[in-house]
Amino acid sequence: MRGLWPYLLALGIGLVANSIATAGWVVIKNETKQALVVVEVAGTPNRPIQGKPVKIQPGETHREFHPGAGQKTFAIYDAAKLDAPLAQQAIFWRNEDTAFGIRLEGKGYKLDVAKK
Repeated sequence: MRGLWPYLLALGIGLVANSIATAGWVVIKNETKQALVVVEVAGTPNRPIQGKPVKIQPGETHREFHPGAGQKTFAIYDAAKLDAPLAQQAIFWRNEDTAFGIRLEGKGYKLDVAKK
């Protein structure tokens, strides 16, 4: 039994290292010319729960570390007028670094894969 522990410990470390290696950053960049506020929205549509607001200046980025693939819904507000969202959209990412950009398209704002 004494000789089994080093192998189990090595297996555990290998599993943890593998799960960390597949994680990535989710980056949101403000590609507009105005300051925006981004807020995560959870819950049901009739009872939304909003997270912490993050103000992003033009050209700035906000990034979050995520241990795996997933999705989140974000509401985008004008930093000067927080009464109504300019847009609300869900984003999806895989087990890798993913960048999204907020841009003005037509008459509305869109959160989409960032331009390189």
